Amino acid sequence: MNMSFAPVLLYWEKQISSLCGVHCLNTLLQGPYFTEIDLAQVAQSFDEKEKQLMMESGMESNDFLKYMAEESGNVADDGNYSIQVLSEALKNIADVTMFPVDHPQVAGVLSNPTNEKAFICNLREHWFTILHVNGVWYNLNSLNKAGPEVISEFYLSAFLNALKLEGYSIFVVRGQLPSAPPDIFADSLADNQRLVSTADVGRSGVAHLNSPVASVVSSVRDDDLEAAIKASLSDTQQQQHATQQGSNVNPNQLQNSSTADSNINNGSEEDQELMAAIALSNQLSSQSLLASIPPEPAADEPDTLFVQIRLRNGTKIQRRFRTSDTVKMLYTFVEASAPDHSRSEIDLMAQFPSKCLADDDMELNQFGNQVVLFVRPKPSAAT
Repeated sequence: MNMSFAPVLLYWEKQISSLCGVHCLNTLLQGPYFTEIDLAQVAQSFDEKEKQLMMESGMESNDFLKYMAEESGNVADDGNYSIQVLSEALKNIADVTMFPVDHPQVAGVLSNPTNEKAFICNLREHWFTILHVNGVWYNLNSLNKAGPEVISEFYLSAFLNALKLEGYSIFVVRGQLPSAPPDIFADSLADNQRLVSTADVGRSGVAHLNSPVASVVSSVRDDDLEAAIKASLSDTQQQQHATQQGSNVNPNQLQNSSTADSNINNGSEEDQELMAAIALSNQLSSQSLLASIPPEPAADEPDTLFVQIRLRNGTKIQRRFRTSDTVKMLYTFVEASAPDHSRSEIDLMAQFPSKCLADDDMELNQFGNQVVLFVRPKPSAAT
């Protein structure tokens, strides 16, 4: 049944530099609530807390010096922000929570997304919002040259699933978004900030997204941006292919394997045999450790949580655990993914509140439905 709705104003931002994280949040909230400075301050706060925790290993330790030499994991030089920065910034404005679409609490959301309020989509350096306004779904991607695009309810599920197949991370936004109409900002808009009538969106010939994959491609016109996104997609596809070939191999292990191969080619036959033996030993050890962990629970299984862990070299590993699982399983998962992260030499750290996970028998039910941890060398192991 076709339904008509009275036209309203949409708030939309055109892409500037790599500030799509700012554009994403502002279009979600329907107003210029954030600037790049606001998000940079949130990122700086995360960086400072991480720094304080790393300092506990000693300011002269190799790990602390390496950490200080690395770029921020929360904001890049070009203005791209991490998911934890966006999530924390949102909490300062609205009572909302972001859930990955494969989280048990939102199980099946991609099959029936029309009852939701909004989705946030991310592929590497790009973020954008899909928002339900006055009975209609809109793609508010800041790369859309023509501005907001209508997504019919019939094709919304197909569109989101197409994004997921392209490698996008998708988050459903639940809670109470601001109710203030966008026109209250009419006198304070920057050049890239627009108020667009939903009636104009319909009349301007903006494509209704009947072809979800085509709409993703057609939303990008700038050659440089298009090339960057294609490169990101290529990286994602290569990583997915590698995962299919060996589901227990993470990107860090692939990189280490490539480096080892290069060194082998330059060494003697004895060196080759030794390095091959070491590589095989590490592989068998990793497989043995992984086999000691119960299989990853399904996305729709109750009483589970999503765990992301940042290793010492900046690589992130993640999987789902049961809330009845123990801290010991987290350490086993880390050592299986990165053999140089021995349990006797590292601590797992939580940030909020700051806490060292030292009790192997502690269950994971204290962390809610998700937690982000990072690896710190034990103070006694730091050099």
